[in-house]
Order: sequence, then structure tokens, then C-alpha cells
Amino acid sequence: HEDYCPFTKNPGAKWSAPDLDKAKQLVEDSGTKGQKVTIIVEDTAISRSIGVYLQSVLTSIGYVADVKPISSNIQFTYIQNTNNKVQMSVTQWYKDYPAASDFLNILFSCASFREGSDASINIAGFCDKEIDAKMQ
Repeated sequence: HEDYCPFTKNPGAKWSAPDLDKAKQLVEDSGTKGQKVTIIVEDTAISRSIGVYLQSVLTSIGYVADVKPISSNIQFTYIQNTNNKVQMSVTQWYKDYPAASDFLNILFSCASFREGSDASINIAGFCDKEIDAKMQ
């Protein structure tokens, strides 16, 4: 075995738990403490429970979080449309075939982002031409 990965070669201190005090301080320093955050989830028991957990985490670090369950029939198209101004959502992506391109190219390429469209699979709205060229 030869160490080569820059992320695991010198991993740093052993992680033991989230640093809640540091998270609260970062929120405070960012000037976003008290800001309202809406979490969009599918209206299913599992998605709602994940949303409630995320709500508790966000609340514990200083945000005013709310969970908005919407029908599974429209949730995925709803979160794709930038006109809906989704801040955070719980969703999933299943690979069609075992390749990084099934995630990176589809979910983060400029070609996959269509502002104001229900068919914008690049939900993050991330578009960087330099990074796009490296993904090709």
C-alpha cells in the first residue's frame, strides 16, 4: 500500500464530534444568525423526519428553520426551478451506472442548469466553465 490521496495521507486530528460552539460562532460571524431557512422535503415519513432533524440542527446553531413537506409527485421538479427560491431540500440521486460522470457532469455542469425551469437537474445552479472543461 502506498499513501497517495491528499485527503487521507495526513488526515489531521481524529474527529470525535461536531463542534457546536464553533458552528454557532460561524453563524454569528456570518451575520446570518436568526435568518429564516426553509427545508423542502417530500411528504413521506422518512423525508419529513430527516427534515425535522435538519431543522433541529439549524435551530441549534442560530437559524429559524422550518420544514415544508410537499407532494412526492412535484417535489423534485419544484426544487429544480430557481423561481421557487429553494434554500435547502432533502432529495436523492441514484446512479444509473458506476461512474463519477453520472454524478458530476449531470448534477454540476453548466449544461444541466436551466434557470427558471422545472427541468434543471443542476439543482445547485453551479456553473464554472473551467471546471466544466475538466469534467469533459
